Amino acid sequence: MFHPQRRFWLFAVIVLPIVTAACGSRHDSSENYYMVATNIKLPYWETAQAGFSSAASQLQVRAAFVGPDTYDPKAEKQSFEEIVQKKPAGILIAVADAALMKDSIDQAIASGVPVVTVDSDSPASKRLFFIGTNNHQAGLMGGKRLAQELKGKGNVVVFTMPEQNNLAERLQGYRDALENSQVKIVRVVDIKGDPRIAFDTTTEILGKERDKVDAFVCLEAQSGQEVATVLNNYNIHNKVVIAMDTDAATLDWVQKGVIAATIGQ
Repeated sequence: MFHPQRRFWLFAVIVLPIVTAACGSRHDSSENYYMVATNIKLPYWETAQAGFSSAASQLQVRAAFVGPDTYDPKAEKQSFEEIVQKKPAGILIAVADAALMKDSIDQAIASGVPVVTVDSDSPASKRLFFIGTNNHQAGLMGGKRLAQELKGKGNVVVFTMPEQNNLAERLQGYRDALENSQVKIVRVVDIKGDPRIAFDTTTEILGKERDKVDAFVCLEAQSGQEVATVLNNYNIHNKVVIAMDTDAATLDWVQKGVIAATIGQ
């Protein structure tokens, strides 16, 4: 089973290479490092923040975790640009919209501010490097498990946010895993960072197309528990749910048997 402490230590060590990139082997307590994300109140990011803060404490530098409480790529961009103006020693950013952030990241690099992307990349930008899950592999893993659960045949609805590079890679992994099977992705739903869209869409599907959908795939952390709640409310037990990440609510639905599997990073 995935342990949240592993993610804590991942983010604890991420700050080390950015310190090196910023100032070689020398650093002092006046250096400021920032981590930027969206939906920062999610358990996933609260764990990351703990690791980031722990590393900063060990290195005796300053660190701050910032970004919108909701999924808001434009607000993330604004936060990032405001931080760049402060000339920090380095920035980590989980990119919500790769195209939107590209120029801002390039401008930060040009101004001498080191930028590392984490969790979700902006691969066309000039960021120093990316640290995160092999998301295509995560999608392949999920797709293989999905085909197994459906015994090789069925219709699937996917919940995602297309602008996020990591989620796009996960979806491609699912498509590649299912390419030669009779498991078909019949609908891809953009939840726009709002888990209520997953809840409402699942409710709509079960009301109108219950027999036409056999499974739900959730490529981000929030949708799985929403889908599971709807299925539980309707007392439906013959649908497969593959979720993402290992927050407490998702694991609870796995233990109850409503979510068939979840993929931990």
